[in-house]
Amino acid sequence: MPARRKPSRPIVGALGASSAPLSGRPNRRPRESGYIVRASELGSYAYCERAWWLRYVAGLAPADAGRERLEAGTVRHAEHGRGVERAALLWRVGLLCAGLAGVAALLWALIALLAH
Repeated sequence: MPARRKPSRPIVGALGASSAPLSGRPNRRPRESGYIVRASELGSYAYCERAWWLRYVAGLAPADAGRERLEAGTVRHAEHGRGVERAALLWRVGLLCAGLAGVAALLWALIALLAH
């Protein structure tokens, strides 16, 4: 397994971002103790720490091409989420049907035993 390199720390003065607060986005309220870290933000950090810092700390927006891909990904993610919810519902319906079939089989067997 290759050795992992030590993550680089962001330089505060890079790209004119020295006035950006380190605890939040420049044009938004500072992060409070109840701040919810979204999965996309974690994924962004895991993929590229620098891109995360530029977006979430320095407040620099991605280029138009990146924004279009981001919006398309957001739509696709929502579609996938609906599919996962639908699959979970169908799984529950299937379990319910299997349970009802089991109860019906037990009743049928009980009736057959009592009839003889």
